[in-house]
Amino acid sequence: LRENHYHGTVENARNFFRFVAEEVREHLAALGVPTLDALIGRVDLLEVLPGKTKRHGKLDLSPMLHTDALLDSKPQHCLVERNAPFDKGELAERMVADMLPAIEAASGGEFHYRVSNCDRTLGARLSGEIARRHGNQGMAASPLKVYLDGVAGQSLGAWNAGGLELYLRGDANDYVGKGMAGGKIVLSPPPGSGFASNETPIMGNTCLYGATGGKLFAAGRAGERFAVRNSGATAVVEGAGDHCCEY
Repeated sequence: LRENHYHGTVENARNFFRFVAEEVREHLAALGVPTLDALIGRVDLLEVLPGKTKRHGKLDLSPMLHTDALLDSKPQHCLVERNAPFDKGELAERMVADMLPAIEAASGGEFHYRVSNCDRTLGARLSGEIARRHGNQGMAASPLKVYLDGVAGQSLGAWNAGGLELYLRGDANDYVGKGMAGGKIVLSPPPGSGFASNETPIMGNTCLYGATGGKLFAAGRAGERFAVRNSGATAVVEGAGDHCCEY
């Protein structure tokens, strides 16, 4: 990126950002504010512009320009580095622990799990372990067959490697098979389902985005933007929303 868009030395880049920081300090000093954190919530420093059209003049920004509801005793900005993740990846890590011996031996096998919509990016860690040891297609001849029951969270089978086959009875959220490189993903309704599969979505939006290989079979419809930027994966679904296979 630097070679294509910045014709200078590393020291030039350092100096540029050093002067950006210096200019920010000057603006803060002019406002009488010691830090960027201290600037948060200082609506008294905002100036309302009249606008250029009659419609601009009708905007009432007063709800944004007072802090009456905020107590002085409470912090005005975030005081923690990050929120604790809701999905701790516990199922994904358990799957890796269960299957790592089979991955190392390239022996494949069958495994069964219950899933919920809080379990996100299932299969990605497994694909990483497969690719690290055998390459993207290194276990295609002796795949891991993972049978899942329930509702899968976002990004089921993301970056799926050859040698990983995911069979889900239930449905899945957005981004199924995004970046998929190999293997297989099969989605089917749970037993006893009373709906017509060709009329009912079984996966969310933007599935198979940027896939380069592998196969996806779904007994149901896909959401919008299905297989956008797909450049090698094979898919069979019973319908899709807008913008299917674009780009």
